[in-house]
Amino acid sequence: MIYNNYLTHLRDKINKIDHDLIVLLSKRQSVVKKIAKIKIDQSLPIKDTKREHFLLTELIKLGEKYNINSTYIKNIFTTIIEYSIISQEKILKKKII
Repeated sequence: MIYNNYLTHLRDKINKIDHDLIVLLSKRQSVVKKIAKIKIDQSLPIKDTKREHFLLTELIKLGEKYNINSTYIKNIFTTIIEYSIISQEKILKKKII
């Protein structure tokens, strides 16, 4: 019985963390949209491979500091970056049309 209560407690903690991650991803997307508008106004490319590489390298280092597997970090942030690019491309297409 004690283990069930503790398990429920831990799952509640995970649920809260997941909620916080969603809120942070939403905030990140808001910033991504602002960046897209600046890139469009300044005729800058949407994709910045050097920035992506630098960002992933730094995030992997940070993950290692917290004992998080580098492949895990790379997979998560590659997906986040790809979605950011897709979002910016959608904004660019709306400006062109």
